[in-house]
Amino acid sequence: PQHDRLSRQEQAVAERVARGMTDKQIAIDLHLSIPSVRTYLQRTFDKLQVNRRAALANAMVLHSRKTAEAGPSAPHHEGIAG
Repeated sequence: PQHDRLSRQEQAVAERVARGMTDKQIAIDLHLSIPSVRTYLQRTFDKLQVNRRAALANAMVLHSRKTAEAGPSAPHHEGIAG
């Protein structure tokens, strides 16, 4: 899956976008600069083939539902190197 190609930072940024956080809030939360957040966000958009925050949030929600439905026996991917 495309989510498996996200780096830990891209995953962290994407999860926070899905929660409705702004770039500034994400930067503070992850101890990053705002330009770094925007770089991770753009890379995530490219990897997931989306171009809007809402589409990214939707993709993350769908991914988390699929992961939850797969149950505990499914392999767990933490932050996935990309």
